[in-house]
Amino acid sequence: MTQRLIDKLLSITPIKRQNATEKALCIVRLDVVGDYILTRNFFAPFKEHYKDYKIVFIGNSIIKGLSVVADSPYVDEFIFLDHSIWNQYNEYIHSRRHAFKFLRYLLKFFIKRYNELLMLKKTHYEIAISPILPWGDILRDDIVMKHLDASFKVSVRHEPFVDRGHHYVYVSDGKISHFYTHLFNIPKVSKFLFEFHQDLFSAFFKTFKGVDLAPVPFGMELPPSSVLKESSQKLLNGLSSRYGVLNLGSSDFFRCYRYFNRIVRYLNEDIQLVICGTTPTEAKEAAKLVKAHKNAISLVGKTSLLEYAYIIKGAEFALGNESSIAHFAAALKVPYIFILSNGSSYATFHPYPKTLCATHHVIYPTEFANLRESKKIWEQRDVNTIKPSAVIASIKEHAPHLLKENTPDDIDKDYFIEEV
Repeated sequence: MTQRLIDKLLSITPIKRQNATEKALCIVRLDVVGDYILTRNFFAPFKEHYKDYKIVFIGNSIIKGLSVVADSPYVDEFIFLDHSIWNQYNEYIHSRRHAFKFLRYLLKFFIKRYNELLMLKKTHYEIAISPILPWGDILRDDIVMKHLDASFKVSVRHEPFVDRGHHYVYVSDGKISHFYTHLFNIPKVSKFLFEFHQDLFSAFFKTFKGVDLAPVPFGMELPPSSVLKESSQKLLNGLSSRYGVLNLGSSDFFRCYRYFNRIVRYLNEDIQLVICGTTPTEAKEAAKLVKAHKNAISLVGKTSLLEYAYIIKGAEFALGNESSIAHFAAALKVPYIFILSNGSSYATFHPYPKTLCATHHVIYPTEFANLRESKKIWEQRDVNTIKPSAVIASIKEHAPHLLKENTPDDIDKDYFIEEV
């Protein structure tokens, strides 16, 4: 309802368009880290094949510092939209315990989103592209695309995946096709997101440029840390020459593993353990883990996303939940990556195809194997049913030097768990 009112106001607001001095092409991607990392490598072909265009990236404010550093070789202009307005709306809608706080946010939402969309409407683009997967609803990216002034608006045709039976309601093509000029069909199969983008952008370049897009390499190249501000360089220089990263957090609570304390005590203490995260709860957990590993430090809540990327870049191993660390570590070529997953978003975000990252190892709950075989891969399971011994077994198989000598195969026998 609120967005409809914003749409109505924008439709009657006089727009003073900026005089276009050059042709421009924009790519819209408002999701955060994982989706961004699996999209950004396709900026390069646009820079190559649209040399006479200004390439614009419209993204999420969360990734601003990182994207400007990593993508400047391919992007001429960055526009970052407020994360709290575009990505946290549902959190407030579904949690109305504090009416005054909710109303205050709603007012902020209305004013901020209206102003950001008004700002976007002032620039004309020759081509605007939204590569987001069709989840069956009008998404925030679609809202931006609707209000952009572009001669060609390109996206993916919204139709249900055959194997995504958990989405029961789908938006008909007619509901969005009135503001898109080109909708590319996608195969009705689940696919790793980077490979989906390869198919989508190959179709785009074939249609708009008549060229066959070569396979785009996956990865992230960061400039030397000397480009960072002094405080960031000091943070990085304070780390040991050999270290690994453990990230405790995730965007969803059901992805967070509770038993890293049982794993940390068996890690090789000659390799520093750098514990990262963002929330106060994760800070408390990190304080406990530091006591279990004599060569561990906690940087929970002490790093920016850009600093975090540089920390992962220098790591010998990465361990964590199914979160940004999984994609950062793969893109930055960390030698050993161990990710714990409850199975949600299977195929789209994990496991990584070996052609993209051969060192990416995912540990799932045992029962998820049966769900995968029955193609009920949307049915998530509790990540905490993964036994610590399973994680140790994966590390022992792929990188035994990361563990202490004589680490037992079944570390679960070391514990008595009181049932409440």
